[in-house]
Amino acid sequence: MEVAKEVGFTKSIHSFLIQIDGLPSVKINDMVQNEAGLRGWVRALYEDRVEVLLLDEGDVREGQIF
Repeated sequence: MEVAKEVGFTKSIHSFLIQIDGLPSVKINDMVQNEAGLRGWVRALYEDRVEVLLLDEGDVREGQIF
């Protein structure tokens, strides 16, 4: 698995869907991981954000690094 050295910041959380700002080279179906080790699956790309489905249970807050 290829590991990118990019970061994104959590903009908003709604249940298991997270909106992330940043991650310019991420693609649909990529896996991302936050600083606490929680994993997410990229399910949509927008001009100003990335939508991620959280796969692990845990505490995610606005501003957290992915």
